[in-house]
Amino acid sequence: MHNIPIIYQPLKNAKRIKIYIPYELKELRTTFKKINTTFWHPNQKLWSIMYTQENVALIKNLFGKNYKIVNQVTPTPIEKRPLNQYAIEQLFRLEKALVLKKYSASSVRTYKNMFSTRCAL
Repeated sequence: MHNIPIIYQPLKNAKRIKIYIPYELKELRTTFKKINTTFWHPNQKLWSIMYTQENVALIKNLFGKNYKIVNQVTPTPIEKRPLNQYAIEQLFRLEKALVLKKYSASSVRTYKNMFSTRCAL
C-alpha cells in the first residue's frame, strides 16, 4: 500500500469507520490514537473510530488532503489449524464452565470459536 492513510467507506448503519494508517506515518498514527473512541483491530491491521459526522470531519482535517477513500475493506483470512490434544481438553473445560455458569448456547459457541481460533495460532 502507499504511504497515505486509507479511509474505508462505512457500510449503511455501521457504527465505526475503519482506517488504514501506514506504519511509516508514526506521528499521524500517534495523533490519531489520542482521539476518543479509536480502536486497533490487530487481525485486520486497521484502526477504527466511532462513525459520527464530527469524527469524519476530524479525520479528514487530521489527514489533510493526503488520504484515500475506498469502498470496502478486504477481509484478512485467519489461518485454521487443527487443535492439539491439550487444546481440545481445555476447550472442553471451557465449554463445561460456561454451561455451568448458564451462558446461552450462542455465547458458548462464540467463546468456543474464539478459543479455537486463538489456540490454533
